[in-house]
Amino acid sequence: MDNNIETEISGDGTPAYRICPDGTCSTAPSYITATSTIDNNEYLQLRMTSNATPTSTNSATMTIGSFSDIWSILTSIFEMDYMEYATDGAAQTAYGTSATAYTSQTLPA
Repeated sequence: MDNNIETEISGDGTPAYRICPDGTCSTAPSYITATSTIDNNEYLQLRMTSNATPTSTNSATMTIGSFSDIWSILTSIFEMDYMEYATDGAAQTAYGTSATAYTSQTLPA
């Protein structure tokens, strides 16, 4: 992959992304929605908020250079009062019926 490849995101659920120097985003760069660029050996992390309406889908399109892919989140028909998830071995609790989904991908060299 070359350097300075244009990146762009669009869609529902306020999609955003950040470009990180490592797979854990240890430097915690800010999420952005504006067009930017990515270089070889950098990592891309995406986020968007799920739809608050049951059985509704939010979708985002991430474009890197001439490649685009669609990422979708379908809201469950089951209402949640809370959910538990693990972070570094410690259980955490999130409340509400809408959640922000995160994913990270390693771009091929």
